Amino acid sequence: MKHLSSAMALLGLLLGGYKVQAQDFYNNGAAITLTGGASIYIPGNLTNDNSGNITTNGSTIQVGGNVVNQNSANMNLGAAGTWEVKGNVTNTATITPGTGTLQLTGTAAQTLSTNNGQLYNLTVNNSATPTAVNVTTNVTVNNQLTLTNGMVRTTAATKVALPNGATVTGEQSGRYVAGNLEVTRNSVSGASPVSFANGASITPNNNLGNVVVTRTAGLNTANVSYGVNPTDNNKKGIDQIWTIAPATQPAGGSPATVAFSWLSDNDNGLASFTQARIWQSSGASSWIAVGPYVNANSRSISGAANSLSRFTVSNEAAPLPVELLSFTAVREGDGALLNWRTASEKNNDHFDVEVSTDGRSFTKFAVVAGQGTKAMPTDYTTTDPKLLSYHVDQVYYRLKQVDKDGKESFSPVRVLRVEVAGFTAFAFPNPMAQNGTTVQIRTAEAGPAELAVYDATGRLLMGVKTQLLVGLNEVKLAEAAKLATGAYFLKVNQGKQHTLLKLVRE
Repeated sequence: MKHLSSAMALLGLLLGGYKVQAQDFYNNGAAITLTGGASIYIPGNLTNDNSGNITTNGSTIQVGGNVVNQNSANMNLGAAGTWEVKGNVTNTATITPGTGTLQLTGTAAQTLSTNNGQLYNLTVNNSATPTAVNVTTNVTVNNQLTLTNGMVRTTAATKVALPNGATVTGEQSGRYVAGNLEVTRNSVSGASPVSFANGASITPNNNLGNVVVTRTAGLNTANVSYGVNPTDNNKKGIDQIWTIAPATQPAGGSPATVAFSWLSDNDNGLASFTQARIWQSSGASSWIAVGPYVNANSRSISGAANSLSRFTVSNEAAPLPVELLSFTAVREGDGALLNWRTASEKNNDHFDVEVSTDGRSFTKFAVVAGQGTKAMPTDYTTTDPKLLSYHVDQVYYRLKQVDKDGKESFSPVRVLRVEVAGFTAFAFPNPMAQNGTTVQIRTAEAGPAELAVYDATGRLLMGVKTQLLVGLNEVKLAEAAKLATGAYFLKVNQGKQHTLLKLVRE
């Protein structure tokens, strides 16, 4: 192996416009800095080893072979530096992105393995087909991913990540990121659309906080890059799924508007999008329709979503599940009324109706029998009488549909905002039982409260202090069982709020 002069390496390269050529270059622990528009051309491989540090500040390194950065070495792209590589890039040490650019310009397929490293700019200009660059470990591009020529492909387990403010340009048919392209946008709120540069756009109509959207496309893998009807594997969606993860789900009855677009490369055999619709999943292989069928021949579609999770697109000829036409959750008195409608059913055993106070952990509270197999629409309804007992501002509901063979699918999540007004109290049983009575208190404010029992002359007989939460509270007055037969008064105080009840002991 021929090496660049070790003496020059030890002094550092401060070359200002010269070209230094060697077949291969091996840097064994030296600190090398290119400045002033310097350019170094290495026809063979570049190895940066043993804590070596190669920095390009406004300068260029061109490598005709592979780049290996290992053993605590630092590949430093510096201030507007450029590393142009025609072979593979393998990093098991450190990449310092600076404000530089890594250009992959080979004519054969290249591998990019950054060891979860970061780049500032990444440019792909590779003519190899079908794949130009294979991304075998996660890579983050902080500023600009530019596709000039050739496909970029991740595995199902790796991704190209674009943090807040980073963009991708140049995607078109035959030239895009296949696999996982993750895009983050911070402080997503308001009534204007926010583009995620990966075929997804969200009009939040809420404050969603930081939102991460991962587009998985072109992997040709069921329920990874495309959705499948669980009852008919021949019915499938486009080869593209968007996974949306907001810090906060839409609330207050204001759904977000989601819009999606895709390339013809990922039509996945679907012949027409004259009648297409969005599908949403909250599980690995379960899909529920979002909105009606619309014309999406432009390969773009939008719809309203009450919750954000995984989305894809299919057409009328290939619906993904047995269709759930609607699912609503509304306040009814102190409880919640849930209604849903199916267009048809196949081997549907039952629905588990589930509730959550955080939108993540759900608990079953009702079971509703299904219709088995039925081609006609069916309406369902159930109630949740414990709405106020959850003591939260909003409650989440979903349906788990269970087939007779045990297969499960989930509906989109519905969010019900709980607004508690006034201050009321109710005692039961009254007349009191042998074990006393229970006082049910509903309040719009959280805070300390006191319950006091008086006799007919106004003499205080007993008192209980408690802490009330927003919504419905229950306080047990077991000591009331010791009262003699007669009539009593119960006063409930919470701050400036109070109410007076009559109690009877028989």
